[in-house]
Amino acid sequence: MPLYSEISSDVWMLPQKSSYRCLIGPYTDVNKAKQDLNEVKGIRGYRDAFIRVVERGEKTAKASSSSQSNPTGVKAAFAKPQVSEQKLAKQAIPEPAASQSSSPATSKSVKKAATIPELPTTKSSSLSVRLSAELDGKRYAVPYLSGGDHQFYMEHDKAWNRLSYNSAIKVCSDLDMHLVSNTEWQTLVDSKVMVNNQWPLQMPYWGDGQKGLFTNGKVSPLKGNTLLNVVCVGK
Repeated sequence: MPLYSEISSDVWMLPQKSSYRCLIGPYTDVNKAKQDLNEVKGIRGYRDAFIRVVERGEKTAKASSSSQSNPTGVKAAFAKPQVSEQKLAKQAIPEPAASQSSSPATSKSVKKAATIPELPTTKSSSLSVRLSAELDGKRYAVPYLSGGDHQFYMEHDKAWNRLSYNSAIKVCSDLDMHLVSNTEWQTLVDSKVMVNNQWPLQMPYWGDGQKGLFTNGKVSPLKGNTLLNVVCVGK
């Protein structure tokens, strides 16, 4: 979670023999990768982060072989061939309990690195409400943009949008709604609606005032180009 406040890409946890390796990316722009690397190195415990070039289409077996010959590196297969991508990678820090594999609960909560889905190629987008709930006289809704070039990720076997702050504001405005305030977010979290009805929980949501809203109740200012989940609220 601390990484999302400094980067605009994805974070993946790759299981190792006795720990996890943290992968950030993929990147197609080396300058952007270097920029995020500098930000990540400023976070406690990530000073040894580094960039690794990964060729798309490389098999996991080859990745394992490369890792054994170079214990500090990692190669992972992420989609199409003959296109170079930049990944930040580091050995997972043993300090936080969440990054350990000592308990069954922890292992289950960590998502393994997987093939990154292709972005939609259609030019037009269709806006719909995928999830909603009524709380204290207000309607909370999770919008979804199908089509277009909007990034998304998979959770509960469904695709969910990842939008920048400005895009999140526009989507909510198009629904005659607005981004949630800190108080409205706390009401939603306390209701347990998100957990009980399988709302996307892996990533934070955008909140009013360019803040990242975490499902554990934490609220943190984030960069506007960070790509997060979106929840809108209105009457």
